[in-house]
Amino acid sequence: MPEYDPNPCTELRECDAAHMTVAIAMLTCREGSLQVLMVEDMRAPFEGQLSLPTSYVRGDQRIDQAVRDLLYRELPLGDRDLEQIYTFSCPDRDPRARVMCCAYVDAAAPDDFEWISMMNEKMMVDVRLDAGNEPHFSVQGMPMRVGLDHGEAVARAILHIRAHLPSSLHPWRMLPESFTLNQAQQAHEAILGRKLTDPAFRKSAVKRRLPDGSRLVPTADHDRSGRHRPARLYRLQRPPYNWGKP
Repeated sequence: MPEYDPNPCTELRECDAAHMTVAIAMLTCREGSLQVLMVEDMRAPFEGQLSLPTSYVRGDQRIDQAVRDLLYRELPLGDRDLEQIYTFSCPDRDPRARVMCCAYVDAAAPDDFEWISMMNEKMMVDVRLDAGNEPHFSVQGMPMRVGLDHGEAVARAILHIRAHLPSSLHPWRMLPESFTLNQAQQAHEAILGRKLTDPAFRKSAVKRRLPDGSRLVPTADHDRSGRHRPARLYRLQRPPYNWGKP
C-alpha cells in the first residue's frame, strides 16, 4: 500500500475512483445462540469464505436506496428500520479494487431466517464474541472462515446492539409473534454474551415500555413443548394512536 498522504484532496480529477457497497448483518437468536445470515462466496479470491448479503451502489442510487433494494431482493421481510453501524474504508480491504462498505444491522425471528435461507441459498451461522470481542463463526460446531472485513462488521453490529440494549428493539425482533419470557431472556443473553438474573429480567420486561411504545401483554395460550410447567406466552402490543391529542 502506498505511503499515507494526510493532505486533503480538493480536485475531483486528482482523486482515485472508489466503489461503494452496502452490507446487512441480519441477526437472530435460536435456542439461546446468536446467529447471523450469511452466504458462501464462490468468487476469487474469497472462494469458500462467508460474507454478509452485499450489493454495490450503482451510479443512479443513493446509499439508502441501495440498502433498501438489497433488503427487498435478498431479505424480503418487508419495510425495516435498518441501523447504519460503520463504513469500512481501508484502502486494501478488497484486493480486486478500491471498495468501501457501508454496513447496517437488523434482526428478525428464526422462522424468517429459515425461509430466507431456503429461498436464497443463504445459511444461518452461529456467532459469538470472545472476551476480546473477536468474533467466532461456526455451522453445526464446525468453524467457518469469513471474507473481507465482514467478521468485524458482525462484531460491530453485536456491540452496537449491546451498547443500546435498553432502548433497542433488536432483541424483540428476534422473537416469534408469541413468545415466552424465557425466550426473551435468551435473546438478551445471546446479545450480551452472559447470563441474566431470571426474576430481575422478567420483572423489568413485563413493566417495560419499548421505544416504539409497545408493551408486553400476556396471551391466553401457553407453551407446552417442554417437560416443565407450561409457560405463559406473551406478545408485543402497541398503544392505540390518539388522533388530535398532543
